[in-house]
Amino acid sequence: MKNQEIKEEGIYVWVKYVELGKFEIKIGQYQKKSELNQFIQDSEHFEKCFERLPYVEGFAAANERFDAPVKLNKSSSPYCAIIDASRYKARIEDQAWNSIWENFFRKAYQYITPKEDIMSEKMLFFKEYLQDLNRFWHDLVVFQERVAAFNADKVNDGNSIKLYDWVYIFLDESLERYKSCYNNFLGIGTDDFKQCSELLGFDTDRKPFLSHITGMSNEWYKISNEEQAVVKSFMKKLKAKDIFPKPLPIFIDRKELNHDVVSIVHEGKGKLSFNDIFERLYENGKDSFKGDDLGNYYLLYAQIENKKLGIKDFEYVPSFLYRLDYYIEPVFKTDTSHVIKIKTVFDFQKIIVGEIFDNCLVKQDEKGGWHENYWGELDIKYCKTNNMYRLLTSYRRAFYEYIYKSKREAITKDMFRDIINSNIQDVLKDYKYRVTDQQKEEKIKKLLNIYFNLNKYFDKMNNNFNQESDTFSMVQTTKDLIKGFQGLLNEENRHLEEGHDVEYAFALGQVVYYLVSQNESKNKTHSLLLPYMQLNNFNSIIQNVKNDCTKYAYKIAFSNKKFNKAFSEICGYMASTNFNNLKSYFLAGYFSKNMIYN
Repeated sequence: MKNQEIKEEGIYVWVKYVELGKFEIKIGQYQKKSELNQFIQDSEHFEKCFERLPYVEGFAAANERFDAPVKLNKSSSPYCAIIDASRYKARIEDQAWNSIWENFFRKAYQYITPKEDIMSEKMLFFKEYLQDLNRFWHDLVVFQERVAAFNADKVNDGNSIKLYDWVYIFLDESLERYKSCYNNFLGIGTDDFKQCSELLGFDTDRKPFLSHITGMSNEWYKISNEEQAVVKSFMKKLKAKDIFPKPLPIFIDRKELNHDVVSIVHEGKGKLSFNDIFERLYENGKDSFKGDDLGNYYLLYAQIENKKLGIKDFEYVPSFLYRLDYYIEPVFKTDTSHVIKIKTVFDFQKIIVGEIFDNCLVKQDEKGGWHENYWGELDIKYCKTNNMYRLLTSYRRAFYEYIYKSKREAITKDMFRDIINSNIQDVLKDYKYRVTDQQKEEKIKKLLNIYFNLNKYFDKMNNNFNQESDTFSMVQTTKDLIKGFQGLLNEENRHLEEGHDVEYAFALGQVVYYLVSQNESKNKTHSLLLPYMQLNNFNSIIQNVKNDCTKYAYKIAFSNKKFNKAFSEICGYMASTNFNNLKSYFLAGYFSKNMIYN
């Protein structure tokens, strides 16, 4: 990664010592996503500043700074100062100002090599420049006035410039000197070790829950200073520009794969996702990867929140299972009546996760890009229902584990059933997003197609369908139930036999659909099914059926033999199974093509 990618917004000052009593100051401001930077900056001195920026800020926490307890200068280099000008301006008296810089340079000088450089004219000048408050503020105020004048001319066209408080002051010293000082600060080449939590800025003395307290030794989780340098550089790059995928794979003992990942990121137009990278690794057949399932990597999920880098998840993944062989056969006809093939985990994420979480967890934008929210803040107002908010808070991490860590046990049968049933309830209650009968039916049929086809992958023995078999197929069973109910209606001597509760639940769904379809409301929808879904036993449901039959008796012809047969069969049957255990078969009957109609 190029150093120029590490840029911080703020005011940059380049101080060049010429000779005794003579120096040059160049000052400008860097503002991200602004076309105005070039107007106020010297591009050459900005590039020098950005080139040195990775080697001047090495503190993990504010209380480590050289000017502690004031903690207003966050530089770890004697060749640079990084200060919050607004705080200095308001709070620091001249005498305190001198004392701050004395403390800073006394600690920073110890990292300069050779030591003779400490007393060089250039270093003495730089210290005097920073201690001279009036001269320093004069240069800064001149620049601020220049920006203010520029903004006054641009007040009407919206091209004004934000004036930043953070000031980065760099001495004109070689890049090698900056690097040498930074390496000395980190202790590279010594036997000093630090804990990972210290490196990331966690105060484990005040927050013991952030420390490792269950290990056999306090040493195994410490890392050397060489490793610190690498990790700190990596963390800076994570903060500097949001170009890394979320999550980010870091391969162990396979440097060529890490190289491939970086190459793909640089080759891509715009930011690439984890999905994009792995799809290219698999489909493009990189030299370092011949098509086996990838694995043996750490998965890092880091994101910026309130201008701070947060590590949301970091875990070892022994094997990543990319390919799937799932099919969605259209048991119920929808706008996509063909067989849907789920070939990869990312197909599963886009097609299945997007559908069952109603585009609240995974969604596609207008430009075709995909966005996921496995770790970000959840705002209930952006969820379509309170129930969807509950589902997201309860289950989104499980789907993250299933997709990105190949933990096939992460999604359980209870989760899957809860998500489908809760979604159906929401759709039936929905008067905002799906208000028509067709919209409600389309959504529920898609959910049932997913449920009936994929349940076996999360519920090996098909307990959700009241079964104890790993060979059971709800798709085939639904087809068989349709044929069986057809035979029941057409054959006079055929009846529901005792112990066939599944056939009974399916027939009941057919009868309920027929009855609610008799409703003459202008805006009739499948919401009329809701009172049935909220009941827990068949006796209550049969009573509802009888009430609806009485209500719509004037519309049902006495000679309707199919309805008469179906109605008599369900009213005369005594189920031994709880309705909740057979709800899937009831819904299958309701949403299948109704065979009571002639």
